[in-house]
Amino acid sequence: MKKILLTLALSLTLTSCGGNSIKPEKNDIKNGSGTETIGTMTVTREDEAKVTDEYIREWYEIVKDQSSDYDVIIYNESNTNNEGKGIYYDGSTIWKDVEFELGPDLIFTTSSMENAEEVPIQ
Repeated sequence: MKKILLTLALSLTLTSCGGNSIKPEKNDIKNGSGTETIGTMTVTREDEAKVTDEYIREWYEIVKDQSSDYDVIIYNESNTNNEGKGIYYDGSTIWKDVEFELGPDLIFTTSSMENAEEVPIQ
């Protein structure tokens, strides 16, 4: 019983001390007819206020080795009417304040990078 309580207490302590809660969803990118997978992307959804520079660095450490074609963080507040705003990583550069469009295939693509700012990776 003591071992179970100790394990539970340790687990709760680690979770409350910032256990990794960043969980990107990996999605297939299909060709125009939807018959072939032509790539992959990851999507992470988060409140904009939580997407600090530290959060972006932690997210980058998770997605950088996933071999996806690109990775995005969509701000929860902006994800409306098949549009969104957030972070875009193209495999070499991270961009903040990118505008996205959600296609019928449920894949986010950039719609505007007019106000985007580069985020230093290191």
